[in-house]
Order: sequence, then structure tokens, then C-alpha cells
Amino acid sequence: MDRVLNMIIRRVINRLTRMGVDKGVDVMAARRRSDPNADPRVTQQQNKETSQRARQAMKMMRRFGKF
Repeated sequence: MDRVLNMIIRRVINRLTRMGVDKGVDVMAARRRSDPNADPRVTQQQNKETSQRARQAMKMMRRFGKF
């Protein structure tokens, strides 16, 4: 019974984390696109950093999400 509960809780946490990270990345990208004077190279670098942070957050949540 405990295994089943832990598995369900882990899946829910992973899904919510994925959704939250994805939404955060979308918000950041939309905010950057709205600036018409933004240098494309700077925007590209910022997008790369944001995606790296999102990947790192997902790894951390997967590590700590396991019971």
C-alpha cells in the first residue's frame, strides 16, 4: 500500500513540477519577445540560460521528489 501511495505522490509532484517549470519558461520567453529593441544575440543567450535553469530545476525536483 505504501509503495502505491508513494508512486502516485511522486507522479503528481513530477507532473506539477513539469507544468510549473514549463509555464515559467513560457512567461519568461513571452516577456523577452515583447521588447522590440532587444538584441537577438542577447535574447538567444537569455533563452538558453532560462532553459538550462529549467532543466536543472527538473533534475533537483526529481531527486528530492523520490520518497
